[in-house]
Amino acid sequence: MPNMSYCRFENTLSALVDCINAIEEDGLDTLQSRYEREAAESLVYTAKRFLAAYETAKSEATELAMGLLPE
Repeated sequence: MPNMSYCRFENTLSALVDCINAIEEDGLDTLQSRYEREAAESLVYTAKRFLAAYETAKSEATELAMGLLPE
């Protein structure tokens, strides 16, 4: 079931922290199947996309607030 819009970031953060903890505790040995390794690699790619999208949106919001962009 997908996350509800009002809590998607909170729920995703909790799951991501769980993944980080697993890797910090067990290293890449925690990725025991090919599917888990592929998912971890996709997660890295997706996290980079998230960061880029967030930084772009944050920059645009700042420029809009400063009156540098049309509404």
